[in-house]
Amino acid sequence: MPIYDYTCHKCGHTYEDMNSIVARDIPCGLPCVECGELAVKRDIPLTTMGADATLNADKATGGRWSELVDKMA
Repeated sequence: MPIYDYTCHKCGHTYEDMNSIVARDIPCGLPCVECGELAVKRDIPLTTMGADATLNADKATGGRWSELVDKMA
């Protein structure tokens, strides 16, 4: 099961919990270790923010990858 980050609505404390993918948006059910509040929300990990899903070899090298492959052919 994946590990997700959760933040307490009351005090802002963040912590991790293992949860199934199906239940990832449901509050984890564990009380905040700082204040005991049960109302928590899942955080969006920063590693997924700003990722370029269209990145390819040409884009990463400014088009030089295709030039190199053409020269090798």
